[in-house]
Amino acid sequence: MAEDYRAQAEKCRSLARRMTDDRAIDALLKLADEYDSRAEAARDAQIVGSIPEGDDHSGPGEGGEPVPRPE
Repeated sequence: MAEDYRAQAEKCRSLARRMTDDRAIDALLKLADEYDSRAEAARDAQIVGSIPEGDDHSGPGEGGEPVPRPE
């Protein structure tokens, strides 16, 4: 899952490099940042999921929640 988000972030950056419209560039770079954040959250959730039962050090609201994909 994290790899998918990182790939989407790179696609957004690649498109932004080809754009000439500043608003489009800003929107694509913002979307890339959002995908990077989701990739990090997915990676963290994967790490938390690999901690042996009873040894979960995550706080309230961390991990376990699905991360919605932007359209």
